[in-house]
Amino acid sequence: CGSDTPVIDGHPAGVFDCWKVQIGERPDESAVWVSTENHLVIRSVSVSRNGDTKFEDRHELENARFDTP
Repeated sequence: CGSDTPVIDGHPAGVFDCWKVQIGERPDESAVWVSTENHLVIRSVSVSRNGDTKFEDRHELENARFDTP
């Protein structure tokens, strides 16, 4: 809830009013950041472990274009 400033590749990606939805608990958790304005997923991160091996899957929105009729 509220504003968040996602950092992508070490650089702020802008300030978004977004919802952060988090599922699970460490070490196995997933989270998505959803724009409250247009409901686009700005970022998603999933982290899990299998023994001593950690898996991390990240996706960030690079750009979006809205065409109006």
